[in-house]
Amino acid sequence: MNKRLIVSVFVLLVAITGAYLIVSPAEAPSTVLGTDSTQVIGGCILGNVDSSGNIKIDESGFNPDVECITREVNSYEAVLLDVRTAEERVEDGYVAISTHYDVQKLRDGLTPKLDPNTKIYVHCKSGKRAGEAIEILKAKGYKDVTNIGGLVDWENAGGEVVR
Repeated sequence: MNKRLIVSVFVLLVAITGAYLIVSPAEAPSTVLGTDSTQVIGGCILGNVDSSGNIKIDESGFNPDVECITREVNSYEAVLLDVRTAEERVEDGYVAISTHYDVQKLRDGLTPKLDPNTKIYVHCKSGKRAGEAIEILKAKGYKDVTNIGGLVDWENAGGEVVR
């Protein structure tokens, strides 16, 4: 079966049911920092990490490993949360494998219905709200959350954006 078709059917099912995605992570290595500050998460090499869990490859921005993140999300090992507004998703597009969860819900004290051990990658438009979201999620007990930057970073790293 075509990979795009599978992803499209999955996204459609989530949208139709209106349900939150509930995922239990597969057994995968926990976050490991290499000696060169390169962060390896479940086999995804994401670049340099700061003390807040934000991934930076250099001063120019984030550099998510699109293929690895896509593989992990498609195999239910991780979730990609898009914390932008619904309007931004319509105007700017969205990552087909992402799950929408507006950062305002987190600010209001709500949390996604995900196992606290789920590996969660978070993105927004620029990475700022994703950074805020990972801090809130960590404070709520989520253990493996990573800011992968903004939609532009995803696209610049070769990721597809649905428009």
